[in-house]
Amino acid sequence: MPPKKTFIPAGLGERFKSFRADLGLNQSNMASLLGISQSMLSLVERGEAPMPFEAVCALLGRFPALDLRDLLLGDVTNLMVDSRDSSARASAATAGLIGDDYLAVPLVGDRLAVGDDCFSWAKARRLLLIHRRDLGARQRFVAIRVADEAMRPTIPAGAIVIVDLDERDPRRRQRHVWAIRADADGLLAVRRLQALKNRPGFMIVSDDFDNHPPQIAWTSDARELILGRVIRLWRSLD
Repeated sequence: MPPKKTFIPAGLGERFKSFRADLGLNQSNMASLLGISQSMLSLVERGEAPMPFEAVCALLGRFPALDLRDLLLGDVTNLMVDSRDSSARASAATAGLIGDDYLAVPLVGDRLAVGDDCFSWAKARRLLLIHRRDLGARQRFVAIRVADEAMRPTIPAGAIVIVDLDERDPRRRQRHVWAIRADADGLLAVRRLQALKNRPGFMIVSDDFDNHPPQIAWTSDARELILGRVIRLWRSLD
């Protein structure tokens, strides 16, 4: 059986080439802006490759008002969940599939509803389109823009991280980075966790230890505390 062909939205290359021309940038400058090689950008503009994950993140960061759905998917956008529709409420498990190869991951604000797998669609500011090959066999995600400097230099402020909602056991991943509910109201934070030795519970630990000292988590229940494990940030954190 021949290998499955990668899904590339019709007209992606021409739309992006026109977008670049409107900005007055050549391929080299645009590739540098997006953090990808000029040869990769050339493939995208010729319609021979999908937009790489890191370039999508860069577009979100550099052009916050840009309608990525229209730019990247064109006429395919009607297959996506509209995060601005207040009736589109569900758990993050309902993130919409785009074609066979793209996943629409909700990019959330700084607060989530508290509760087991509870996600407030009203807090989804837009949808981040990610090629499934960047996510492997994983299925359920949210994307979070990091607001503080507590995880420097590992994760700078403004970075977008992808969170796997199905990984929530810190005992199995002791040195990994987690998206957590930092307080009972659902304020999000991206931190490391250490289990307390003498009683149930967790210590919340940052990488910028001097400015963000460790603190004991507000709850000892891992399922209340942990939203999921951070699995992607421009590069893999695995």
